[in-house]
Amino acid sequence: DQPVSCTPSALNRYYKLVKDNNGIKAANLVGLFGPLGVPNSAYGTILVPELESFGKRRGDHAHASSTVVLSNVLDPQTEHQRSLRVVKELGTLDQWLVEHKRKVR
Repeated sequence: DQPVSCTPSALNRYYKLVKDNNGIKAANLVGLFGPLGVPNSAYGTILVPELESFGKRRGDHAHASSTVVLSNVLDPQTEHQRSLRVVKELGTLDQWLVEHKRKVR
């Protein structure tokens, strides 16, 4: 598990990918961490569906009409609970990253 050398152009492309990312769906997660060698198994089984759901709701709400429709108003308590689930599941990825870092040192 030795670090892979990268050309400056590869690093520049990756930095642009990170800079241009503004999503939180699974494709964004995989797009950011995949090039670094993080396997899909590092995300656990719950994080990806949670991010998909979270991202869809965020997008639906953010990109909807500028007029507020009462049926589209998000319940703060429900969204807080959903956010806590996502943060908890990010712990799975964090744990993988910590273990992987120990292996490559």
